[in-house]
Amino acid sequence: MKNTQKKLKAKHFRYLSKDIIKNPMIYIRNFYRYKTDITNWRNHINLFVQAGGYPEMANTRHAENGFQCKQMIEQIEVAYVIFKQCRIPKQAYPLQFVAQREDYSNYILHTEYTRNGKRDVQDIISKFFSYQSLDKWYRTMDELMTNMSKRESDNYDKFGDKILAIKELLIRLAFALHYIYEDEHLLVLVPPYVKADPTPAHDTTDPLSKLGELVHVGIGEQYEEKEKTLDKDQEQQLPLSCPSKFHPKKRVTVPPWLAPQPYSTEALRAFFDKDDLLGWRDNIRNWYQAIIAQEQYWSTNRDKRFSGANLLYLYSCIHSFLEMFFDELTDDHIVQQDSKSKDTLAIFQETPSIHIHHKNGNIVFYYIDSTEIENPFNAILNSLQPFSNYEWEEILYAWLEYGLSHNGYSGKYHEYSTFIYQSLTKIIELSYILAFADEIEFIIAE
Repeated sequence: MKNTQKKLKAKHFRYLSKDIIKNPMIYIRNFYRYKTDITNWRNHINLFVQAGGYPEMANTRHAENGFQCKQMIEQIEVAYVIFKQCRIPKQAYPLQFVAQREDYSNYILHTEYTRNGKRDVQDIISKFFSYQSLDKWYRTMDELMTNMSKRESDNYDKFGDKILAIKELLIRLAFALHYIYEDEHLLVLVPPYVKADPTPAHDTTDPLSKLGELVHVGIGEQYEEKEKTLDKDQEQQLPLSCPSKFHPKKRVTVPPWLAPQPYSTEALRAFFDKDDLLGWRDNIRNWYQAIIAQEQYWSTNRDKRFSGANLLYLYSCIHSFLEMFFDELTDDHIVQQDSKSKDTLAIFQETPSIHIHHKNGNIVFYYIDSTEIENPFNAILNSLQPFSNYEWEEILYAWLEYGLSHNGYSGKYHEYSTFIYQSLTKIIELSYILAFADEIEFIIAE
């Protein structure tokens, strides 16, 4: 029988390159490893659809609306490639999400999208394109973007109840692609008479089929260089649906010589070789003051210690320093944070709490509890956990950005600024005890 399915090409899409069409794992890996995590991306989708469906809730000054719209369309296009290449069948009732009670429990308790108790990427993608075609999804996204640019809606029935289905399907699609990223492949169900060839590598001169590339090649070493090139190209692209604007990179890449390393006492000592305890504490305090005060920024002082390069160096050191401890977190250490846990964060009492003698001098710690000196390593891990690794990265980058700015920090972690400053100081103090445990002498207060 002649195959009448049209070959997918870049010209059929708005944003996809031929490399991503050939192997969607390039995009999936790049997006979820380097650009965001699934929780933040879900929140972006939620706010975007909410603002597009009801313009009065939109923040028209949010310059990234157009960029986020473009990213959502890219995800739809990637899913469409998988949908066509894997020949996923459509469904008659695409909005029937809960097949059994276990699916309901997985959604409520774990935010897991399952069918019959298991993750099913094909089912999610099938529902998405069974609900409406790729062309209709293009129109939907364009209408949402256009709608949010208005001060008020001129047609409240534009989407009607469908806005709920649109939001749910977009969020489920984001999770489906994230599941592929976590598994590093898509499991495709085939008839029982089809036998897969478990060849470890594609070393023939014949090209793989589209399905073979998706399932067999995975991320493939042959795409590593193209993936790096693609990452650079995507950073240079501007959203097509908003005015041309420069978008600064949201993360500074730590140079190799400051890359995270396995935790060790030697690594901690090397950290304090770059600056002593008092120097690190002063730098953190000056950084904190620079980000909370209006018209006071890092380079206000003409001292060369307060140059922009010096702040970037401080950011890089603290970034790598925290990553070293995050790499040590295990399931036994991790404390699950509920949605309201951050509301209970309290500022520490800054008092001389612990006194030590080290290197012919006395040192005072201000944020360490006497019970924490018995196991400072666990105390450090506990001090990190009010925020996730990704949140700490966002915090440090925001502090870097506002430390070099005339403006005081007013971002989403603003209300925790003092707590963050004190936590960083506390972690450094605890690290000093770990680094020089065999040399320091605790002074008992009389």
